[in-house]
Amino acid sequence: MAQYPEHARKIQDVALSVTDYNRYTLYGKYHFEESDDVPIFTLYHKKTPSMPNGKMAIALDKETTLYSGAIPYRNMPLRRLTTSTHLSWNFGYTLAYDLLPLQNGLNILDSIIITNQSTYGVQNIIAARGSNVQASQLAGGLNLIEWDVIEGGAEPHALNLTSTPAEIFNYRGTLVQDLQLISGVNAVSRGDMSALGKNMSGSAMALIQTMAIQYANSLQKSYIMTLEGTATDTVHILRDFAKVPRVAMIVGKSNENFMKSFTGDDLSEVNRVTIDIGNPMSKTVAGRTDLADKYLEHGFAKTPEQYEQVMSTGKLEPMIEGDRAELIQVRQENENLTAGKPVMAIATDNHILHIMEHKVPIAGDGRWNAQMVKRTTDHITEHLELLKSTDPMLLSILKQPVMQPQDPQVGPGPTNGDQPTPPLPGGPNPALEQSGAKLPNLPQSPIQN
Repeated sequence: MAQYPEHARKIQDVALSVTDYNRYTLYGKYHFEESDDVPIFTLYHKKTPSMPNGKMAIALDKETTLYSGAIPYRNMPLRRLTTSTHLSWNFGYTLAYDLLPLQNGLNILDSIIITNQSTYGVQNIIAARGSNVQASQLAGGLNLIEWDVIEGGAEPHALNLTSTPAEIFNYRGTLVQDLQLISGVNAVSRGDMSALGKNMSGSAMALIQTMAIQYANSLQKSYIMTLEGTATDTVHILRDFAKVPRVAMIVGKSNENFMKSFTGDDLSEVNRVTIDIGNPMSKTVAGRTDLADKYLEHGFAKTPEQYEQVMSTGKLEPMIEGDRAELIQVRQENENLTAGKPVMAIATDNHILHIMEHKVPIAGDGRWNAQMVKRTTDHITEHLELLKSTDPMLLSILKQPVMQPQDPQVGPGPTNGDQPTPPLPGGPNPALEQSGAKLPNLPQSPIQN
């Protein structure tokens, strides 16, 4: 009434009965008290070429209109969630429409079986007329029943009317299989281990469960589109109308939660919200178990905490966070090398990865840019020098190769200026050989003769 004072008396006279309240609420059948809520009806018309500003009308009843004008939002504040679109019909199409005939047939067969069992479950006794068998003799159990044998008459026996034809049970099983096939609900989803076989591995079960999730891709796609549209509309509404600072909890780096105040101007660069649903295998226990085992087998899971987190949440960030940050840093350095901005190598870099990836800027047309080539090769040389000079223990911890120092190479000529290389002991003397001087003969040993 404070919002529409001109209609205050009319709003006050409108009473919402319990029946009306139950009609317009999801769980209305649980409400038994009168409410102060005022029922209103809102009409939205989206923006079209014939109505560029759209239309929004709020009515109290068929005689009282509270608001009528252009829609104040960028889009209609309504999102449609449906599996698929039905041609020439304003309602959506769902997989349940394909299941309804099969389920109806299954219900009929179950009704036949149950009706037969409930009607004839207590068996009747058939006996020849005059056999002198009374109904009181059949009550209870462990009774001695005597009857008069009649010529041509059989002994009293149970009249079995509960027998159901085998074709009913066989066709019932066929309907159940068709329902599973169309709906994509397999034995793994139901937890029916007897239908899987004894030799089925965990990887196979994870694959079957993943296929069941992907089978519902149309509904999942529509759900994600609805969430994205709703989140985008929320951002647009905050951008247009949030003038007073608001406080919200956001997630920052390393999934750290913290509170931050903002206004609509802070969201000026946000135009759209997208949602990444991730790997379907990470949504099931069997899939997470298979992923965790594979990561442990290939060495990606390095700590028990990482393995446990994959098992419980299916998130891979704890294992790939370091490698991803390194790749992002390498790409940023490549952009800086291309733009002529400074880059720097440090001892803890993955030098092999940096060297291999830093070839990208000069792999194409960049090789004809002399300055870019020099910047890139100088930075690669910086990584090589760090590989040589970094503490081998640190390189071992980082799983980087330890560069062994190389022996100096001996050249073919003299290395001490113009001075000749001194002869080796016991070897020939080139200087004496060139001067023609002869050395005295060595004395002979007396024992040779």
